[in-house]
Amino acid sequence: MSNSFYYVDGGATTHHWFTAGSAGCQYLALRNTERWTPNRENFVEGTPNRMANQYRSSTWKEATYEVQLLLKGTSGASLEALKGNWETWHDSELGEGFVKRITQSGNTRCLDCLPALPSIEPDGESPVSAIVTQRYIAAFPWWRDNAQSTAGSAFTGSTSVNVTCGNTGDIASYPVFVITGIVNKPRVTISTDTFQVNGTSGAGTTITVDMRPQSANRMSVYKQTGGTGAKTYLTITSASKYLTLPKGTSGVGLDATSGNATVVISWYNYHRSMF
Repeated sequence: MSNSFYYVDGGATTHHWFTAGSAGCQYLALRNTERWTPNRENFVEGTPNRMANQYRSSTWKEATYEVQLLLKGTSGASLEALKGNWETWHDSELGEGFVKRITQSGNTRCLDCLPALPSIEPDGESPVSAIVTQRYIAAFPWWRDNAQSTAGSAFTGSTSVNVTCGNTGDIASYPVFVITGIVNKPRVTISTDTFQVNGTSGAGTTITVDMRPQSANRMSVYKQTGGTGAKTYLTITSASKYLTLPKGTSGVGLDATSGNATVVISWYNYHRSMF
């Protein structure tokens, strides 16, 4: 399934529209039409020095991914159906979805994005085909692995437990901690920063700590019975910081006032491009 194109819409429906070499495909990605355009803005501050200004920092802005494809109908009516399908799949009212690409070298990369309105033009070579230019806008401009990486362990009360996590991406990643079982005031430490929950969990109860800034439950801490159902939101200590997993291998420290709940840490590895 190398060199494959998918779009998973905001309603979580997967649309697999092209794999190179597949017979009978009606949505054909055109060779050398992919465009990945990240956008970094550099902040340069003016200074009294007439010879130079001062570079302060850089910020990553939204990026665009674009591809062109041939809609290959068999009649005027079938071409209309292909156009309608494409526009339905890319309904921006569904919210953010993601592009999934399996490259020729076998990389699987996903880009969380919002589809722009497609541009559909007649194909001058055939009355039953058309050319589509489709752009996707990524507010978080990084490609990620298809599946999350995970690591796990358990609390042993106030004795610190170290969990090794390997972030193989190009930037720091935002982890999610799912704590299951009995624990009182669980604390997580990465490097010199800590995050501690002002709460307890009993048998059959989970505490979820979502460090991600862009998820549906972004930067929140909540408790659920059995890991499902209504969420009870919990407070955190004043010294707590939302944490990231640095690039490379790092240790995550776990300790609590008491308890032996299990912990599953999950995160995505993020990449500058799909290659």
